[in-house]
Amino acid sequence: MGLWDSLLNWLSRIWANRQSTARSKERKMKYIAELERKVKTLQTEATSLSAQLTLLQANDHQVPGSSRAQRGAAACAMQGWHAQHLIGYGEVGEPIIKVQ
Repeated sequence: MGLWDSLLNWLSRIWANRQSTARSKERKMKYIAELERKVKTLQTEATSLSAQLTLLQANDHQVPGSSRAQRGAAACAMQGWHAQHLIGYGEVGEPIIKVQ
């Protein structure tokens, strides 16, 4: 193998590496563009969901039969039940309403 063959191999490796680098950069640019598109979509969805949540929370405070009011009523009922059924040391007594 002579000097000329070595030079040709070296030049062909350089050319192949440059082509490979160009393909890699193109793939990277496409990948980044796809990620940016996904980010934009997710940001739009997050904004929409945030607006829906704000609207639902505003409605939750205004409607007397809302889930927040229902949860509060259920919590009060459970506290009352525990207060009526607990005897000393956390033992549970007889229920007030017996099922026949």
